[in-house]
Amino acid sequence: MYKKIFQELKRNKNIFKGLLENIPPEEHLWKPKPGKWCLLEIICHLLDEEVEDFRTRVTYVLETPELALPLIDPGMWVKERNYIEQIFIKL
Repeated sequence: MYKKIFQELKRNKNIFKGLLENIPPEEHLWKPKPGKWCLLEIICHLLDEEVEDFRTRVTYVLETPELALPLIDPGMWVKERNYIEQIFIKL
């Protein structure tokens, strides 16, 4: 059942590749104003959400629906995981 869900999540790679492949490197760290995320932080956040939140939580809900979901704090990942220092790689 959840094989289809994971296939849909996997499609996101191609969608993001199409959106991001022609953005100049100097724009990766640009922030629209203080306190807002730059493109690099957004991409890191989306990747972590895809791997550690969406995919993991779908599996958890489908395999153990009687248990409460583990707590996560994706908003804090930006600072805790130092997204701004990550290397922007080609998809």
